[in-house]
Amino acid sequence: MRLSKRKIALRVIGIGFFLFLTSGIRAQGSLQITNPASGIIINPGQTVVVDVTASGGPFNGVIIVAPGAINGNAILSSPPYEFSFTVPLQVTPGLTTIGALGLTASGPVTAEIQVDIERSDSPQTITADTSKLELAIGDAVPIQVFGTYSDGTVLRVTDSTQTTYLSQAPSVASVSPYGFVSAVAPGSTQIVVNGMVSVSVTVVPPIIVLPAQATLVASQTRNFIAPTSALASTAVTWSLNPGFGTIDANGLYTAPVSISSQETDTLTATSVADSTKTASAVITLLPTASVTVLPAWSVLYPAEPQQFTATTSNAGTAGVTWSINPTGAGTINAAGLYTASSSIATTQPVTITATSVANPSIAGSTTIYIMP
Repeated sequence: MRLSKRKIALRVIGIGFFLFLTSGIRAQGSLQITNPASGIIINPGQTVVVDVTASGGPFNGVIIVAPGAINGNAILSSPPYEFSFTVPLQVTPGLTTIGALGLTASGPVTAEIQVDIERSDSPQTITADTSKLELAIGDAVPIQVFGTYSDGTVLRVTDSTQTTYLSQAPSVASVSPYGFVSAVAPGSTQIVVNGMVSVSVTVVPPIIVLPAQATLVASQTRNFIAPTSALASTAVTWSLNPGFGTIDANGLYTAPVSISSQETDTLTATSVADSTKTASAVITLLPTASVTVLPAWSVLYPAEPQQFTATTSNAGTAGVTWSINPTGAGTINAAGLYTASSSIATTQPVTITATSVANPSIAGSTTIYIMP
């Protein structure tokens, strides 16, 4: 197909306009740092030579920005663009940037590389700014690490490439190469720094019920709470399964008035903000515990014996211990055999008590009288 002279003219104009634009881009120029190599390890106190090559242009001047120093008075107006700087002795270890800035009529042009500043010796001891972290799912916090060197210098080595971080359970909490800990799922783990220092990490679930377990007897009450984390609302609803007792909106559980045998209620808290977030507690219901001492009444004379027995109900199977009050008003052995004092001046009451070994809070007693 043949083109008209007008279309040919328009196409030539378009090509010319494109060449004009691209020639302007080339005129802006570019910079490249050719020395040192990117990623090289540099020691504090070392003098480093930086070579910059420029293409395009023209350049009115080139300057570099180096770690610990800005060479503001070292603007080179013509090549070769060669600079030098000395790394400060107290510079923080880790990756840092060396930048080059070129000034052209079209505006600034930049180039940069990363270098690794590290001491030639390793720290003698490593410490972290915390020994334990408690996080909610989605939280992310840094661990700050400090190294003490043989010359007594203390530096923050958190970002040093020679500082290593290892999570013993990445599915619970992960850690970045620079000590940033991210909570992934409920559980516990350890973040080990340089194989020497451990930071314990606990990731709490979105919702928990406290206490997680409780043991109650008939008509006894217990208040439960359900702390939440990383949820839009702290409100929860309560439910019971199978529901031997009752629970109110504030988490107050009341055991049934009568318990004939041991039962279990499961108490569940459900987040109002997210009904998929739940937590539970187990409530064990026990029949009322008691210790009964027999005989319930007795009158004894000097040195007269009396055998007592203790009947327990839901007080454990380890037996009972015996005691008398007041002390010295006779004796009682481990089998419950009481013997009145051999000398009794006046009539006085004596309390005989049997206390559960398995649960010392459960006891029974009876009062007898000893007479001259």
